[in-house]
Amino acid sequence: MAESKDILLLPIVIHLQAHVIVYTLMGLHVDWAVKVMDLARESSMGGGDAEEMDREPSGDIPLMRNPFRRSRFPGMVRQRAYIFDGFGKFYNKEWDLAEGRGMNSVGRVPRLGFSPMGQSLLSEIPSVETPPHHEGEQKKGGGIVIKEHVLEFLLTMNHSEEADNAVPRAVSNLVVHIIDTHVDQLQDVVTKLEIELDSVEIELDKGSFALKKQMLDDRRFPKMHLNLQRLLQPTNCNYFVHFSVDWQFETIMVPSNLGHNWASLSRAFSAKPAGNDVIGIDLGTTNSCVAVMEGKNPKVIENSEGSRTTPSVVAFNQKGELLVGTPAKRQAVTNPTNTLFGTKRLIGRKFDDPQTQKEMKMVPYKIVRAPNGDAWVEANGQQYSPSQIGAFVLTKMKETAEAYLGKTVTKAVVTVPAYFNDAQRQATKDAGRISGLDVQRIINEPTAAALSYGMNNKEGLIAVFDLGGGTFDVSILEISNGVFEVKATNGDTFLGGEDFDNSLLEFLVSEFKRTEGIDLTKDRLALQRLREAAEKAKIELSSTAQTEINLPFITADASGAKHLNITLTRSKFESLVNHLIERTRNPCKNCLKDAGISTKDVDEVLLVGGMTRVPKVQEVVAEIFGKSPSKGVNPDEAVAMGAAIQGGILRGDVKELLLLDVTPLSLGIETLGGIFTRLINRNTTIPTKKSQVFSTAADNQTQVGIKVLQGEREMATDNKLLGEFELMGIPPAPRGMPQIEVTFDIDANGIVTVSAKDKSTGKEQQITIRSSGGLSEDEIEKMVKEAEQFAQKDQERKSLIDIKNSADTTIYSIEKSLGEYRDKIPAEVAKEIEDAVADMRKAMAGDNIEEIKSKLDSANKAVSKIGEHMSKGSGGDSASGGSQGGEQASEAEYEEVKK
Repeated sequence: MAESKDILLLPIVIHLQAHVIVYTLMGLHVDWAVKVMDLARESSMGGGDAEEMDREPSGDIPLMRNPFRRSRFPGMVRQRAYIFDGFGKFYNKEWDLAEGRGMNSVGRVPRLGFSPMGQSLLSEIPSVETPPHHEGEQKKGGGIVIKEHVLEFLLTMNHSEEADNAVPRAVSNLVVHIIDTHVDQLQDVVTKLEIELDSVEIELDKGSFALKKQMLDDRRFPKMHLNLQRLLQPTNCNYFVHFSVDWQFETIMVPSNLGHNWASLSRAFSAKPAGNDVIGIDLGTTNSCVAVMEGKNPKVIENSEGSRTTPSVVAFNQKGELLVGTPAKRQAVTNPTNTLFGTKRLIGRKFDDPQTQKEMKMVPYKIVRAPNGDAWVEANGQQYSPSQIGAFVLTKMKETAEAYLGKTVTKAVVTVPAYFNDAQRQATKDAGRISGLDVQRIINEPTAAALSYGMNNKEGLIAVFDLGGGTFDVSILEISNGVFEVKATNGDTFLGGEDFDNSLLEFLVSEFKRTEGIDLTKDRLALQRLREAAEKAKIELSSTAQTEINLPFITADASGAKHLNITLTRSKFESLVNHLIERTRNPCKNCLKDAGISTKDVDEVLLVGGMTRVPKVQEVVAEIFGKSPSKGVNPDEAVAMGAAIQGGILRGDVKELLLLDVTPLSLGIETLGGIFTRLINRNTTIPTKKSQVFSTAADNQTQVGIKVLQGEREMATDNKLLGEFELMGIPPAPRGMPQIEVTFDIDANGIVTVSAKDKSTGKEQQITIRSSGGLSEDEIEKMVKEAEQFAQKDQERKSLIDIKNSADTTIYSIEKSLGEYRDKIPAEVAKEIEDAVADMRKAMAGDNIEEIKSKLDSANKAVSKIGEHMSKGSGGDSASGGSQGGEQASEAEYEEVKK
């Protein structure tokens, strides 16, 4: 491979008369690529002289004045494709489509240098032959057919004989990815895609397998069949190409200015309207937030209570009804054992985890052991996984977005703490599935905050200090030309505002016990009141020097009621939580070390998370990084806004930004002696893939068991076990002889998949991961059904409230009308109306929707008789021929006056 500054490029430029340009890029020296792009853009707008095409360039970089020659004859379409190998060799393919004529020509530009690899690349690229002009005619080679305004790509890549050559495979992958990426823009002109690939490995979201022609053999686009990982997007500033040589992968990048040029070209032919909205959700420990892109900017959506953040609290009342958000938090004091909060800290954790055991002592609800050993919670006698509780919160966020947008939302980007391991990320994705959301991407919270901050073209090295309700993360990012590259990340998944609350709670409990001799930890209701008071005091002390904690009738004993009244100063609070704030120092130092920078290199420090409002936290951040932190983002909303921006990137609305995240923890397997052998180191840019060959430890061993682990400790038992693999059917052989290739693949969500291959037989076997925890497919399906049942109950409850409100309004209206017209209608009509109202009140006391509807209809029919009677009376007055009617009317008037 060339030096890092020289990147191999293969642009295949297609220019239609309608100014449709598609670039297929695979590296190039950056300056050259930019010039090609700029000139392509100029030529697409007209101008330039075709004869200058072969003019000698000045300097070392070949220049093209106008590589796109306009048609000189009416009705004639001329196509030209330029293929560069990045090393100076240049192919000029040109053909005319007029009366079946075709031609090829080959030209040269001065070489930058000769390269065997470049020559090898070009030898593998199919030559452009005269395109077919008749139905059913197939020709080997590459080409483009324009026939009745229909564009067909005909591509043949046959390199089974050159399996050890990385370049053809990369070209194949690249072209397929490009086509998949442009499906939206090309849908109007592309009706058929034919690709013949002889077992070319296409990198997919989960593993890799051969792309077969029959998978694409119909009139639909391949996106219908294959969810190809979008390694390339039309405006991405970096392009990832995986070169495969004996299963060793390397990633190369093209910097961002290519993306900006591409963006200016691609917008012109983006004809298809955007798909469904992709909302961004910050699923927080204490509070959650949802945002959506409106044009070029993210917008935080207010919930039904009018707040921009929603408490991540779920409760079940005595009727078994589900409450989420503010309503759930409001009733927590009177229903502490069935009110669940802070469950994000339990997600993906085992019941026996020391952190879980610590949490059990601090919460009023029950934490129980699930059948698979995970930590679950219990409410109203029913057990729920933390993923389910998270799903209830996600559903609330989904409904908030739907109410604002006025349409159904099915896609979301969800954020997680950067230091979440694979099990925790998978559990978060499960929560999305349970809530009915297709989680398009899971991104790290600090990275999302940086996206929000860098939206306005800010550049430099950024440190994101994220201290939220339950977790702490710190990330170092480099923002340059729209590329957000995470350099390193670190953190603590059990450090956050909940711990600050608990420290203050312990202080209040000990003070009350010292003064009154009563232990409030035995009283769950009192403990919940204390918890809410502690949180309120913590918030107030961020802006005031002292606060009063006053809880009357907190408990009682034989001597009577007891009250809690404590004055808490900011300095006292800081002394209580100082040990927690100090725990943020080491992750920050380690993150800087992993990024290979010093504090002087950091241009800006962003504060994210509600706990960063604490003055002492801000002081410590300034000490760590040697500069005052920036107040450039809203700590509560930045993460959700960044998630919405990522949703816009995935949808194609945001074309100038690219996010390059990293894996927070090392991945590897257990080897002989219980050693943890790393395959993928922490802070590796994702998506990534790595393979390593292992062998057997005993003679004639026919199967091997592999434990997959994640962590930073040297011994396997000290790290997180993700799953166990068994490879069966290994031919008997002496120890050390079989070659078993294990491949780790981390997708853009940070979720790991693993495959294995027995190299001695050449057979690749399917390996099933038996997760040591987490939710099975059956459990997820069961939880989805439960969520649907809750949604149905919620809808029924809403319908009941709506019908009762309607009935109440109707009663008010009827009684007002009856009072106004009672003396003008017969007594029996008034009695009928009163009886109907009484029946409706009786029905409203119950919960039978149909009965209330029936009584409401009866009441409306009864009250309609007022109008009927008044209409008849009015008709009698106006009838000139009815003397009897006139006498009746006169009598009525006389009686009215008499009264």
